[in-house]
Amino acid sequence: MEVDVLKAEQDLAEAWAAIDHVFEAGDILVFDADLVHAGSLNHSGARRRSILISYLAEPLYASHRQTRTLRGVSMDCQERFGPADFPWPGA
Repeated sequence: MEVDVLKAEQDLAEAWAAIDHVFEAGDILVFDADLVHAGSLNHSGARRRSILISYLAEPLYASHRQTRTLRGVSMDCQERFGPADFPWPGA
């Protein structure tokens, strides 16, 4: 099987290209936590509010804590919830 190296390099460059999205106040953005992402300067001067919710299996929590500085999140992320915090009605 012959591989088109130039095409493969172009496909890879396209996959890694930055994509700019503009969101309006009240919009919700949901993405994989491993997605490399960033926010730009807020030109309005208004506060930018966010809520960070993540899910991971309990066995992965220790490694998640060990790598928290890599994520650079400046808000408090210590609060944890479990299934008992949200009982199903009638259960």
